[in-house]
This record gives sequence, C-alpha cells and structure tokens, in this order.
Amino acid sequence: MSTANERLFDVSIRHAIGVQRYTAGEVREMLIMLKKAERDLQKKLSARLVQGDWTSRRYQTLMQDIKAMRKALFAQLHSSSRVNLLKLAKAEQQFTRGMLQSALPFHIDFATASAQTLNTLVTAQPFSGGTHAAKTLGQWWTGVAAADQSRITGAIQLGMIQGESVPQMVGRVMQSQTLTRANAETVVRTAVNHVSNSSRDAFFKENSDIVEMTMWVSTLDGRTTMVCMDRDGSYDSVTGENWDRIPEPHLDPPGAAPPAHPRCRSVKIAILDAENLSKQLPSRAYVRDTRTNRMRAKDFRADAREQVGKARWKRMSVKQRNRAITKQKKAWTAESIGHVPAKVNYEQWLRRQPASFQNDVLGIAKGKAFRKGLKINQFLDKQGNELTLVQLQALFPTYISL
Repeated sequence: MSTANERLFDVSIRHAIGVQRYTAGEVREMLIMLKKAERDLQKKLSARLVQGDWTSRRYQTLMQDIKAMRKALFAQLHSSSRVNLLKLAKAEQQFTRGMLQSALPFHIDFATASAQTLNTLVTAQPFSGGTHAAKTLGQWWTGVAAADQSRITGAIQLGMIQGESVPQMVGRVMQSQTLTRANAETVVRTAVNHVSNSSRDAFFKENSDIVEMTMWVSTLDGRTTMVCMDRDGSYDSVTGENWDRIPEPHLDPPGAAPPAHPRCRSVKIAILDAENLSKQLPSRAYVRDTRTNRMRAKDFRADAREQVGKARWKRMSVKQRNRAITKQKKAWTAESIGHVPAKVNYEQWLRRQPASFQNDVLGIAKGKAFRKGLKINQFLDKQGNELTLVQLQALFPTYISL
C-alpha cells in the first residue's frame, strides 16, 4: 500500500501535466485573438498604406490608428489573461485542498489563501528570472506591445527606404507578427506556471504545520534548461526555517520558485510532515472510517496499553501513559504518511503509470514505443522539437510501426 506522500507525488505530477494542457488551451485562445487582429491589420495597411512618404499627414494618421488598434489588442489580451489567471489561482487552491485531503488517511480542515493574496500574486507579483528581468503580468504585456509596435513601424519604414511596393511592405509587417505570437505565447505559458505554482505555495504556507517542505520537480527532456536540471529533486522549507529537518540537497537559492525562466514547466510538490500530523490526532483530524474522534483516541490508548503490557500500564504515571499514546500516534501516522519520497525523474515516474495514462500523454504509437524502451529524450530533436511518427520510424524502426 502506498503512503500519503507517494500518493501526493503521483497526483501532483498528473496535475502538472493537466496544467500544461490547460496552458495549451490558453495559448490557442490567445492565438485566435492575435490572428484575427493580424487580418484586421493587413486589411488596414493594404487599404491605407501609401508608398514613399513617411512624413505625410496620411502616413502619420495611419500609424496613429495602428498604434491605437494594437494598444487595444494588447489591453484585451492583458485583461483576458488576468481574468483567466485569477480563476486558475482560485481553482488551484481548491485542487490543492482536495489533493491533500485525498492523499491523507484522515480528514484535515485546511486553510486557504485569501482572495487578496491570490489577486496580488496574479497582478502584482513579478515572475520569471534567470537572464530575464522579473516583471509583473502587466509589465510583460506592455513589453510585448512595445516590441510589436516597434517591429511594425520599423518594417514599414524599412520598406519605404528600400522602395518596396505596398504589398511587399504589408508582407514584411505580417512576417514580423511571427515573433509577436511567439512573445505572447511566452507570456501565457510563463504566467500560467507562475500562478499555478504560486497559488499552491500560498496554500502550503497557510498550512505549514502540515506541509513542512516542498520538492522541486522538473520535466526532464531535451528542452529542460540547466537551471531546472540542477534544481530537480531539491528540497525547500515552506517557512524558510527548520533546515535541520529538510533533507539534502537543499534548493539553491532557498525559496526559489518556478518559473525559473520563460516557458518554465517545473513545479514544487508538497511533502507532508508526519510528525506534526500526528499531533493533530484526534483534535484537528478524523479518520475516514466509521470511528469518531473519541473512538480513535481510545484506539491509540488501547494500542499503547497493548504495546507496553497491561501490568506495566497499571504502574505507569499519567505522563508516562501520554508519552506512550503519543508514540503510537507517531508510529501510525509515519506508516500512513510516509517519509520524503525517493527522487524520481519524469521518465521514471511515467514508466510506473498505467499504459492507458502513458498513451494519453504520449499518444498510442509513442506510448507503445515508450514501453518497448524508447526514452523520452529520443522523442525530441536537438532543438527540443517533438519528432513526428514518420521521423521516429526512420530513426527507430524497431520501436515504431505505422
């Protein structure tokens, strides 16, 4: 039978995969908005752009209109992402509470982060570090909008200097939108990871008497950055204290949180504190069976009496009996909760999941190849792009059959 920490690890990884799928849906919705805006931009430029003179009033008016149109677009993207991220933050609180309750063999009443805390982490907390300056959600979108406006203006001016036709200039502007889409996708993917992790972290801090530490878990494949490879499997204190109780390796720097960089996919997973949980029995918790709290307390007392023997129990003082009962609580909770799960990377974890889940993640053909022994990094090229089944068959014909 698996322990609570083992169940919690599995559920957390599955949820991380679900968050990545949610992210993909958010990216699709964002791209729909951007592509519609691109069509509107193309129509406006084709109808009003005049070759040759960027000093004319007509040109200046056109550029002002485009600037206003793009400003409205990015304001809409910012507003939409803020609303969706607030919903995600609230959903993560509920999911985390349900995840912890389902992992435990007894019920605990967990505290949740306040609405103000969630609003702050979405709208005011900077995210993404590394070589990129940390910025708030609004600052990220402002940066994307400014770069987009600069590319559009630069493309038109360059086209005029080189004497290009209006269709050529429009084509140059539309080519610049590829980078705008990529930048916008980076914001969405990074922001979702930030809010998902930060919301759960806020929940862990509210319940630090139960969640003592977290483990950094990175998706290890050909796209994983060195910083996430290095942090994978590191442990961090939820409160920033009691480091003597936190196993090695410690997260460096302490308190670091995903995203570690733009488009980061790493997560921090909760590890339950069996010793502190034993102190909650039965005052704050009740076991999921037909016994009441009073009955559970009697059971611990009976177990302690049986452990030491009836004759010795009669001679013990109240203080000695209470220590024996506490020992039984700790033993039962440690067995049920378990210790820190052994370090396991994503591929090792995926290999122990059911074939149906592997197929759901990888696809049926790749799932079969994975079970035959093909490794996760072999599904990717050197740039981290996922190979098609045809490409995989050419590289690994004994693993892939079409």
